[in-house]
Amino acid sequence: MKKTCMFVLTALMAASLGTSIGLTTTTAYALDVGSADENGWVQNANMEAITSNEEGASVITTTAGGVTTYNATALDVTKDNYITFRSTGDNWLGVYLVDNYSAVLAGGDLYSPGPAQVKISAIMQSGSMQLGSGYSASGMTGADAGTPTDISLYTTIKYHIGTGADNDVSYMEINGTRVVAQGGKSLSVTQSSFTDGKAYVVFQTLGTRTIYAMGLNEDPVMLEGAELLPTGLGGSAYAGFMLNGKTITGIPEGGYQITADKGVNNVLVNGQPISSVNATLNVVELPFNGTTIQAIGLLPTQGNTFSWKAGDTITFLEGFTIYDATGKALWDLKRDFGFYVPSVAEDGSCTFAAQIGLSSSNIGTAGNFVNINTTYNLSDGAVSEHNVSMITVNGTPLTELGYFNVANATIVQILKNEGNWTWKEGDVIFLPYGFMFKDSAGYTYALDANYTLTYGATGFTMNITEAGQARPVSVSRMQLGHYDAAGNLYGMQIVFGEKVRGDIEANADVGGEAWINSFIKVNGYTLAEIRQMQVGTDSEGNPIYATARANFEGEDFITLWIDGRAGVVEPGDNKLGAGAVVTVLPGIEFPSGFVTTEEQSYKWTGDTWVVTVALQQFELTLTDGQEIEAGIQGDPGKAFVNITAPLSSLTGIASFPIQDSADVKEHIMINGQLLSQMAGGVSVFQFNSANTLQIELNQGSWTVGDRIVLMKGMPLYNDIPSSPNAQQVAELAHFYILDCTSTDGKVLLTVTVTDSYEADEDIDLGFAGMQQFTYDQNRDAYGFNLTFTKNVRGDVYDKFVDLTGEAWIRDYITINGKSIEELLAATDAEGNAIPNAVQIFFGDDKYLSIYVSAKIPVDQGGIVDADGNVIETVRVAVADGFTVPRDNGVIAQGIKYKYEYNFWCRDVDLSTVEYDSLAVTTVNNPVSVDSDGNIAFKVYFDKNITDAQYLHINAGAEWLSGVSLGYTSATIERLASYGFIRDCLTKIEFNGMTIEELMNTEEDPALRPVNVVMVHYDKNEIQIVFRANDIETGEPAPYAINVGDPDPDWTITFLEGFTVPTLCKLDRDYTFSYDKNEGRFVEVIEEEVISDITFEAVAYDGTIIEEGGTLNLTGVTELDKNLFSVAFKDGVTPEWTIEGNSLKEGANTVSLVAQTTDGSGKTVSFTFTVNVTAQTQTPGGDTTSPEPTSDSNVGLIVALSVGGAVVVIAAIVIAAVVVSKKKKANK
Repeated sequence: MKKTCMFVLTALMAASLGTSIGLTTTTAYALDVGSADENGWVQNANMEAITSNEEGASVITTTAGGVTTYNATALDVTKDNYITFRSTGDNWLGVYLVDNYSAVLAGGDLYSPGPAQVKISAIMQSGSMQLGSGYSASGMTGADAGTPTDISLYTTIKYHIGTGADNDVSYMEINGTRVVAQGGKSLSVTQSSFTDGKAYVVFQTLGTRTIYAMGLNEDPVMLEGAELLPTGLGGSAYAGFMLNGKTITGIPEGGYQITADKGVNNVLVNGQPISSVNATLNVVELPFNGTTIQAIGLLPTQGNTFSWKAGDTITFLEGFTIYDATGKALWDLKRDFGFYVPSVAEDGSCTFAAQIGLSSSNIGTAGNFVNINTTYNLSDGAVSEHNVSMITVNGTPLTELGYFNVANATIVQILKNEGNWTWKEGDVIFLPYGFMFKDSAGYTYALDANYTLTYGATGFTMNITEAGQARPVSVSRMQLGHYDAAGNLYGMQIVFGEKVRGDIEANADVGGEAWINSFIKVNGYTLAEIRQMQVGTDSEGNPIYATARANFEGEDFITLWIDGRAGVVEPGDNKLGAGAVVTVLPGIEFPSGFVTTEEQSYKWTGDTWVVTVALQQFELTLTDGQEIEAGIQGDPGKAFVNITAPLSSLTGIASFPIQDSADVKEHIMINGQLLSQMAGGVSVFQFNSANTLQIELNQGSWTVGDRIVLMKGMPLYNDIPSSPNAQQVAELAHFYILDCTSTDGKVLLTVTVTDSYEADEDIDLGFAGMQQFTYDQNRDAYGFNLTFTKNVRGDVYDKFVDLTGEAWIRDYITINGKSIEELLAATDAEGNAIPNAVQIFFGDDKYLSIYVSAKIPVDQGGIVDADGNVIETVRVAVADGFTVPRDNGVIAQGIKYKYEYNFWCRDVDLSTVEYDSLAVTTVNNPVSVDSDGNIAFKVYFDKNITDAQYLHINAGAEWLSGVSLGYTSATIERLASYGFIRDCLTKIEFNGMTIEELMNTEEDPALRPVNVVMVHYDKNEIQIVFRANDIETGEPAPYAINVGDPDPDWTITFLEGFTVPTLCKLDRDYTFSYDKNEGRFVEVIEEEVISDITFEAVAYDGTIIEEGGTLNLTGVTELDKNLFSVAFKDGVTPEWTIEGNSLKEGANTVSLVAQTTDGSGKTVSFTFTVNVTAQTQTPGGDTTSPEPTSDSNVGLIVALSVGGAVVVIAAIVIAAVVVSKKKKANK
């Protein structure tokens, strides 16, 4: 086939083309506003004239936002109806079902809450949808199901309007999938909701957009798709390509020319229309080996020739239409087909390679491969390219590390020569534009763009850039917060995701280069501005300017050195001061060909750099002193206020709530309480399409004196904050204070706009927790911060002034149960006094910094044991009545904190907690639970152990606080303070090792939470999940579970005292081991091993028997063991037997024999006499038995048989030697 293709394409050069086919599109309807076209769509203002296309669709193009049109055809709501359309544009498209179109052409907002005539509303773009009327009584809501994937393709919405009776509910389907609103909500409308039983379809655009809409209940006329073979030939007089599997009939001799717009306008040469290279589009048919072959090609216009060069491209765009000689459209292309010139022969001829793209979805990596999907199927697969230098891995040519492989028709691979790939965050694979490879059919393909794969927490992500475009690069992290005392310089390193240095000399200072020094800021100052700061004069009076260096100390990082004299950064304790912010701006054009394309900021916490986001400074449409109206809404009524703000500039989504955002909660205060301190009930809505920020209070009325404070820095979003697509896009530029000043007739709020509001004036004074736990080498002490809800320093003390001896500190704060005085009096291990044993000072307005010397021994309140290890639990307590300096504020109730497992939390007195009982019921056999092959043991309890799903609870509170797994700070605090995390780590064992011990086998602390074992809680189940393969090396993990092991050794133990979030506790150990004979886990019962036995009390049928004594019975031939009650010393319960139990009349010697279980074989006997008398005959023939008698004193009975259990009251308790031994229970 390939040789055949080459022949016919070459023959194009000789083709004589005399026939020209010209096709025209349907002319536009000259519609007046309010008039409908043949499909029923109504012309409106701010729209181009409605036309139709070859598919039978009306072409509706809006020229402004908010434009509406409707279909004049009335739908019968007692029947199912549908509308089919496709649309192009970057903004949202609203699709509505209304029962009255009279107000539609007047425009206005139809989004929820829409006008009464809107019965069903959905606004959509490809991959997103918001639902309003019919799904939500007020506001918009997301969709759980039915969101259209790509509305640029024909999309069908079906409406079924139910009666509401007999489960006949209304629903909407999109492309066959029923639409379900967020939270599982369905449509609430019924047929009775529509006036006269009629409905109309309405479109509304948020921006300029073209809609291709069919008539109601009509389908588009769709052409069958066609494809081109993945090759082509070019020369000075031709460029030819072949259809794959399609035959055009009726081609005249010499072929014909296509001039229709959908033909010529959908072919590009180097991105330009074919007219730019003086070419025409032609179809030819040629004989070959007894048959005919057809080709589509470009021929130069008369007097011109083609001059192809390497890198040239020809692209047949999606929608390119093939016509027959009569002008009839036959097929069209359903995707772009691109062709690339890799090289040109001396005679000017060339062979085109098919351009192909790579898909960013489902990039797979494991072992020695990285799998990448192609954007379309290759002709065939299974070909390797070993000499590949164009592809690089972290800048190293792939040839040195591995090779490129075509795995099959849809997947290409980056393979490693030896061993497995070990990827870490920031690793980069680069596949350049024009990289060529072949499939097994011999066709050549060339990449259509530059593809950069960057490894992150969730695997590889892909960035695509066009040929010749500078490759984008971003900051992957920042590191170092160093202070160089000799040079009085502060050092900080910016690490980029690529090797950006290129040919620049190592360690070169580029801080003076304009291409970089205007694009990096330190605390708001560019490097260029810092270099202009005068910091002194030399001996001759000349100015000395600040140093601001940017040294390329590595291939991928720059070290900034900032002059301490400039005052740009705050000094720290022999390091960079906390709070420093470094911002990298878009526009750094590295000589190596990389460019920064986004603004990125990092903040130094004192220990590490954390990402911060530079947000747009946003202003509400409020002025200082303005009065705005507020009111009451809803049932029951709630106080609310609408604030005008240009929110539509931030997002195209109509509306969503933002009050659940943790950042929003910290930036809104209502009557002196932050939202984060309130129980709930307050709603904050971004009504973006209406340009309104609405705040609804949890109160039924307004009162003069009510105050709402919107704090400077409050974030605004592009989507509901819980959405994975949500981003903070702006923050308030000022403080906005709204005071209720009148409720007489109408509610008025007076506005204050300021940048200097002391927000904590309205905040209740209290403790806000403990923060940090760090070692200060210069002090040889451990430091942590006691924080408050507001400024407690005031102007009474300067920062960093030692307050340790102040009475309000000394008499109220204790550490590990020791007062400040006791800690100051502590001596070290040699008995020497400890200078600065404790230091306490204000590190900032809202926290006290506390440093405790590492030399204080543990028994004197110290934090570090004799081996230099931090103790398991560090405790800090503040007594009731703590008085702070600012305004002598008093915190009436004290507080206790503990630092445990790298996390500060409340120190709850667990002895006062009431727990319900808990039992382990079953342990299931191990199963694979994810695509990584990780194996889980599922353990079940007799009741729920959680009120929510707790994933990775073993990772610890610190780790959970830094990931997005649905935990709130309050939940994490509770899990830590109640010891639930501790119990998970220390009271669950696998094969004798606790979860904590298993985790600690991982040397890398960053991987420890997830690289060995993971524990998840949910309802009445715990999953203990073992990692199958090491995250970094890909090798089998040391504790990986082999489910195919024929003789596994698996034992799981939950220790007595294990507690769970539902406040339940195990009252004994539970151990389950895998029994290979039964093929399942069985419980192991701990049974005492008895080495010392003493009979303390024996009774038969309620009669006490003394050892050596006599038991008198009548008419029995043997003793019934069930009638014995036997008590042993120390409550042991050995097995025992009866010897001499064949009784005859007269005296019988009987012994109860008990045996130890310690393996010694020792037995102990209790011997007595049973005197049996014959039964006597009564005159009536009945037999009678005398009452049993005994020489024993019945008043001394110390054993009582109750339901088979013997309860013993022992006068003397002597400790027995009891050794635990495990014995499997019978199951």
